[in-house]
Amino acid sequence: MNPIKMKLWQKIGTVLVFVSVLGGYILFSNPSRREAAEALSQGEHYTEAVEVYDQAIQEDPDNPELYNNRGNAYFNVGRYEEALNDFNWAISLDPDLATAYFNRGYAHYKLLQPEKAIADYNTALELDPKNIEALGNRGVARMELKDFKGALGDFDSLVSVAPKIPFAYQNRALAKWQLGDREGAKQDFQQAIHLFESSGHQKLAQQIRDAYKSLK
Repeated sequence: MNPIKMKLWQKIGTVLVFVSVLGGYILFSNPSRREAAEALSQGEHYTEAVEVYDQAIQEDPDNPELYNNRGNAYFNVGRYEEALNDFNWAISLDPDLATAYFNRGYAHYKLLQPEKAIADYNTALELDPKNIEALGNRGVARMELKDFKGALGDFDSLVSVAPKIPFAYQNRALAKWQLGDREGAKQDFQQAIHLFESSGHQKLAQQIRDAYKSLK
C-alpha cells in the first residue's frame, strides 16, 4: 500500500469505530447528579460530564460503571490516557464488564496500540458475542497490522449479522483490495454507496465513490 492509499484508508476506512456508551441508567447515590451527568453526556458537554462523574465517584468509588462512563467522557475530549486509566479501573472492579473492554480497546487503538486493542476486542466478544462494534473495530485494528485476511474474516462476519451497515462493506472492500480481490472490492464499494445513498448520506456516498476512483 503506497502512502497516498494508506492515507485514504485511514480517512475513510476506519470510520466504523465509535466508542460505546454503557446502556441503562447509572445508580448514583444522588439521583439529580445521575440525571445531570446523563444530560451532559447526551448533549456532548463532556468536560462538564467529567466533573459530575468526579463527584459521583467520590460518593461511590467502587462502582465500575461510573469509571466506564467517565472514561467515555474523557475519550470524547481526546484525553485517551485518562480514559484508559478509567477503563482499567472499571475492569478491575468488574472483570465481566464487556463494555469496558470494548472502550479500552478503542482507547488502545487511538493510542496506536492495535495489538492491545485486538486483545480487548477479543475479550469483549467473549463476554458479549453480539457486540458488532467490537467485531468491526477488531477488523480495523487488524488492518492497521496489515492482517488483511483476519480483517476480512471480521468484516465478513459483520456483514452476515448486520447487512445494512454501509461501513462494513466499505471496510471489507478495502480488505479485499489489499488481498487483490478487485472485483469483490468493487462490489462492496458499490453496496456501501447504495446503502449510504438510500439512507440519505449523499456526502459519504460521494466520498467512497471518489476513494474508489483514486484506488483504480
